[in-house]
Amino acid sequence: KMDDIVSIIVTGEILIHDRIVENALRADGSYDFNFVFDQLREEIAGADIRMANTEVIIGGKELGISGYPRFNLPYELADTIAVQITASDMGVLLYTDFGFVKNGSFMQFRIS
Repeated sequence: KMDDIVSIIVTGEILIHDRIVENALRADGSYDFNFVFDQLREEIAGADIRMANTEVIIGGKELGISGYPRFNLPYELADTIAVQITASDMGVLLYTDFGFVKNGSFMQFRIS
């Protein structure tokens, strides 16, 4: 029965290098990573369950934005993933070694 079918899409590692960060930087100092998902937007939106795997720290400008080998990305990346990967009625939890993003809001914690 067709109603019993669920579609799932999972990204590979979202690993943002310096050139992508440079392209995402806006004149006002904010970042816009939406272009990263341009070619996949319709496919992502068509899935019932969407998941993303990030392989970077999202620690914001406070930790210094950097690519390889010490990846640290602006919070806007997490916000973009939350918008692109989740539907409005579905929560999201993205996790790094330093914090997590829940529904687009970064919450930091330390692991000791």
